[in-house]
Amino acid sequence: MSQSSSFSKAEKTPYNRHFPRSFLLNYGGALQDPREEAVLKRLHDFNCEWLNRPNIALSELAQTVRENIPLLKQYRDTVLVPDFLDEYLAYFEPLKDALSRLDNKDKSTSQPPTREDVIFVLRTLDCEPDLEACIIDGLNAAGALFMLSVHLLAPLTLMRNPEDFAEKCRRTQAAQHFKEDPTSRRMRDYILNSVTKRRRLVSTAPYGIFPMMKKMITKDHNRLYDVNPDKVRDPGLEELHVAVGLKKNRVTVQVNAVHVPLLDLLYEKGVDRIHTPAQRED
Repeated sequence: MSQSSSFSKAEKTPYNRHFPRSFLLNYGGALQDPREEAVLKRLHDFNCEWLNRPNIALSELAQTVRENIPLLKQYRDTVLVPDFLDEYLAYFEPLKDALSRLDNKDKSTSQPPTREDVIFVLRTLDCEPDLEACIIDGLNAAGALFMLSVHLLAPLTLMRNPEDFAEKCRRTQAAQHFKEDPTSRRMRDYILNSVTKRRRLVSTAPYGIFPMMKKMITKDHNRLYDVNPDKVRDPGLEELHVAVGLKKNRVTVQVNAVHVPLLDLLYEKGVDRIHTPAQRED
C-alpha cells in the first residue's frame, strides 16, 4: 500500500464546529483554570485544524490575533485593566511580521511565510510562562463576563421585541395566547405563567372536587391533602365552585359559597386558609 493511500485527504473543519465553542458552557459558571486534560478532551480532528491542517490553524490564529488586538485596546482604560492588557499584548508585538505572513487573509503583505516564522511563533507560545499565566487569567475573566453578558442580552432583546419573541416561541399550549396576540401584556403573562401557574376555577360535582384535592402536594414537605368523598354527600355541592392554590407551602381554597360541612372537612384535612364570599367582599 502506498503512503498516499494510507492517509485520508484532509477535510475542512466546518465553521460552526471549531473548537472554541467547546470551551463555552451553555449556562451556569464559566470554565475556570482549565487543566491540560480538560483542554485535550475538547480538541478533536473534526473541530481543530491543528489536528487536521496545521497551516490553516496557524493562519486562523494569526487572523484572530490581528483582528482582536485592536478591539481589546478599545477597552484598555474602561473595562480592562491597563497593566494586564499591556503585559498580554506585549508578547505579540515581536510576532507581528511573522503572524502577518502566516495570515492568509492579511492583504498587507505578499510575502509567503517561512519555516522560521512558524518556529518563532510556536517557540514564543511554548517558552513564555508569563504569557501562559495571562492566557489563563484572560480566559477565566472573559469567559465569566461572556456567560453573564450573553445570558442577560437574550431576555433583554426579546422583551424589547415582543412580536419577534412570539414568532420565535415554540408552538405549545402555554405560548398559544402570546403567539396569537404578541403584545407586551401577553408576553408578561407567558413568562409569569411559566413560573407561577394561575389558580384555576374548577366547576365540579360533589365527587369531582376530591380527586383535585388529592393532587395538592406541598413543594417541600411532600404532604398529601387527601379528602375522602364518602364524608360529604350533599346536594348543595352541585353548584359549588372551588379554586385551590399553593403559596409559600400553604394550601388556600377559595369557594363561591359557604358550605359548612365542606369547610370543616377542608380545615380538618390541613388546608391553611379558606376564602369565602364574605371574606372577599371585605
